[in-house]
Amino acid sequence: MNVNGARFHLLLGESDWSRCAVYAGVVPKTLAAAWLATPAPDLEYDDGEQTLRLRRELETWVAAPADLPVDAEQRRGAASDRFGNLYVIGDDRRTLYVRSSGSGKLGVFETGAAPTPARDDFAELGAGGSGTPPREYLALAVTSDHYLVVAWRDAAAPAAPTRAGLSSFDLLAGGPAQELLWPLPDFAAWELCPRCGGGVWLLDRTNLRLWEFDARMSLVSSAQDSIELEPEVVDDFQGLDGAPRVHAARRVPGGIDLSAAGLGALLGDAPHDLVAIEPLHEDSVLLLDVDTAQGRSRVLRYRRRDGVASLQASDWLQWSDDAASPARPFLAQDFAFAALSAAEPAVELLLLGTRDGNQAIAYAIDDGDSFALQRRPDFIPMRRWRGRALQRVGNVAWYDSGERWVPLVAQARARYAETAEFITPCFDSGEIACTWDRLLLDAVIPPDCGVEIWSRAADETLSLFASWPEVPAPWQAEPAPYRRSQASELPWLKSELQLADAVGSGSWELLFQQARGRYLQLRIRLSGSGRATPRLRALRAWYPRFSYAQRFLPPVWREEPAAASFIERFLGNFEGTLSGIEDRIATLQALLDPRSAPGEALDWLASWFDVALDPAWDDARRRLFLRHAYEFFSYRGTLYGLHTALSLAFDACVDERLFAGVDAPPDASGIRIVEQYLTRRFDARVLGDAGSRDVLPRIDTTQRWTPNEGNAGLVQRWATARGLTPGASETLVAFDLAAPADAALATQWNAFTQGALGFVPALGAAERAGWQRFLLLRYGSVAALSAAHAQSYASFDAIRLPSDRPGQATIAADWLAYLDATAAPPALQPRARWQDFLARRYRRIGRLNAACETHWLDFAEAPLPDALPYSAAAQNDWLQFEGEVMAMQRRAHRFAVLLPLRSVEDDGQAQERLRLARRIVELEKPAHTIFELRFYWAMFRIGEARLGLDTTLGQGSRAPELIPSTVLGRGYVGASFVAGPAPLRDGDRLRLDC
Repeated sequence: MNVNGARFHLLLGESDWSRCAVYAGVVPKTLAAAWLATPAPDLEYDDGEQTLRLRRELETWVAAPADLPVDAEQRRGAASDRFGNLYVIGDDRRTLYVRSSGSGKLGVFETGAAPTPARDDFAELGAGGSGTPPREYLALAVTSDHYLVVAWRDAAAPAAPTRAGLSSFDLLAGGPAQELLWPLPDFAAWELCPRCGGGVWLLDRTNLRLWEFDARMSLVSSAQDSIELEPEVVDDFQGLDGAPRVHAARRVPGGIDLSAAGLGALLGDAPHDLVAIEPLHEDSVLLLDVDTAQGRSRVLRYRRRDGVASLQASDWLQWSDDAASPARPFLAQDFAFAALSAAEPAVELLLLGTRDGNQAIAYAIDDGDSFALQRRPDFIPMRRWRGRALQRVGNVAWYDSGERWVPLVAQARARYAETAEFITPCFDSGEIACTWDRLLLDAVIPPDCGVEIWSRAADETLSLFASWPEVPAPWQAEPAPYRRSQASELPWLKSELQLADAVGSGSWELLFQQARGRYLQLRIRLSGSGRATPRLRALRAWYPRFSYAQRFLPPVWREEPAAASFIERFLGNFEGTLSGIEDRIATLQALLDPRSAPGEALDWLASWFDVALDPAWDDARRRLFLRHAYEFFSYRGTLYGLHTALSLAFDACVDERLFAGVDAPPDASGIRIVEQYLTRRFDARVLGDAGSRDVLPRIDTTQRWTPNEGNAGLVQRWATARGLTPGASETLVAFDLAAPADAALATQWNAFTQGALGFVPALGAAERAGWQRFLLLRYGSVAALSAAHAQSYASFDAIRLPSDRPGQATIAADWLAYLDATAAPPALQPRARWQDFLARRYRRIGRLNAACETHWLDFAEAPLPDALPYSAAAQNDWLQFEGEVMAMQRRAHRFAVLLPLRSVEDDGQAQERLRLARRIVELEKPAHTIFELRFYWAMFRIGEARLGLDTTLGQGSRAPELIPSTVLGRGYVGASFVAGPAPLRDGDRLRLDC
């Protein structure tokens, strides 16, 4: 509804346009029913553009004199790996070639001459492989786990027995091929195709059989009978008692007999010729069946689901889908299931190359219970096709054009029906004698196309035909619509057609001339040139007309009917322009709501928060952020806010659940934030930091030393750990809190203190070293120091920290001077933290002296203990400070951000992700915190395995998808693999050399 109270009826989307009708004779039929009938109407709905247009017809290519038809015998076979390298069989069938994706040139991959077998040290003179016959290559395929499998047979005389089999080349690790000899007497391999999960399918064109090999190149025996190679044999030597010993019969799977599976029932006595095979899904493959005598082709689907095999066939393929046209079948040479354009890799079609050798036809597959093909009108010419193969490379199909291989490309050449007409449903205004205002079309109308419109209106409807009411009034021609200069009349709306900036795109408008009545019906005719078509996206019929003449002019201007009608329509032009301006003013609040604001206004909305949106964000991500900007900034500086910011930047799929609150279950983005203070009680690996070196040691808290044991208990424990028994005098000496000078003893001391105390003391030793350096610089020699302190020091290393305020004046002065010289902020010096800890605990120095039996004059004089204090209170203070307070301090305000590395990616991309993540964390973290940022491998690795809901067990590091593309200057030219001798296959068992 606009500001004047006018409303509109809308046709938008396939469900609305399908309610329109076309006439089949004199009976109307809705487009929804007509599109399912035969022949199809000259109108169709384009799902991609979401427009109604003239029906697109298949463009047939007229054969040129140089276009030679191809034959099935010209087939040679081709296969491609994930890197785009193409492997083909030579015309002589004796050589395998590879076309490099980099250079685009063909090179020899393997020749048909069998390698000379190795000879023993003692062998007949002249023994070797000179008599080995050359091989003839029949078919090839590249498996999903990156093996090139080639079917071959010895190229001997037809009457001589020949060997045949399959060769498997490892395209990742390299090395010689693994041979699999065919056990049956005949081998008629026609084509190979990859099997989902590894392995291949083998098509036997001569015997109408299908063979399935798994990832270990073992024959799959499900849904088929077996063939006996060797009968059961009773052993010549038998035991005196018991059951007789026999050698079991040797049997192999007999392949899938397609004639028994239903091919005979499908065609009856007609000849069968299966010339191509293509994988479809995990449980099904497609077969190309041709009838050369009738010149026709169709596609079969073999599917095995839940152990039940079925074979279904499509209809015979025709050049035209119009039942009124004469039957024009065609013969197909090969097919490929691939995308028609690299820009749309997700839209995969079945592409069939015709035996005319100059055109391919695309079909969409209905892979439901009822298998069917739907022809696409794409024009796909082929130039100089020699019929060797039509092969999928990457996501698109390639074919051999002469001696080169080129991709199959759909040309932007289309042919449409020239005219079509339809009528809309009856639009009900709900008002008697309603004056209908105007009609708006969001459409593309090229210059050589047109849209003609007729209308009829009345206050009642008639149902001349079942379920199709009509307005009982004559049709009135309306003026030709004109394109509005200001696009849509709806405020702030810009459709995809207007944004596309195509010729003739926009909102087209006409003013109804004499449409007056409660009900309105339109008749619309689309006309094109055969090469272009109008495209209708939306239709809006506005009502009732807001009359400027009735509102603002005296009645005398409406006395004459002809003049009144002219004035009404004349002023209606101004009303349409002014109402659009008023609508934009009235709906200004739509710009302030992220859900309704146009895309170009989102950056303006973000500027209200002083935020610049990431240009890489899509429209949905921008609107989500703006809708929850208040919550986002309210959680800034928290763990939840930081995780939300990182998820917005890196998570591929974000929705409202991202802002569900801190109590919501964690999402599946894989981003981990580990706060270091939690690692005091939990291993960092438990918290998700798999690569952390901060691993908590196992400590039995029931065996830890406590101040109740006193100094003697700790000395006794240390002596026991070394296998000694301390004397009475040794237990009176304070336990030294610095590691011994001997390296081996220091290692033992560190392990002992870690188990007995729960940590390794280090603060007192560092403080003692600083005190010793100060005295060395002050006095220079031990003799001068001993004379000044009235002590007998053996060396500077023997000097200890004062455990109480020194009574000797020189020592006290030196100590105060040392404290002044090494004074630092509490955040940077452990001694200052210790003094602050004592001051907070005891408040007054007298309480400290009474509890610890000392005589300090101020808390600032107390040193860090470098030996275990004597009193129980002092021991407890030191144990809590160094064991808990400093442990907390080392981990406080620190956290680690871990980004998942789910697959091997280019180092430059990874570093770019790190830089972006670092910038985000620096913006969102609390100002006083310190963080580290790194990747973690979100898969399996040696020594670790993490199983989740999305875990996939695959081929490990050998999987092709884990091999990154080589980037010049960053990647390696070559790589090697750790490999041993080839494992032997023995039935269902695989021997591994571990």
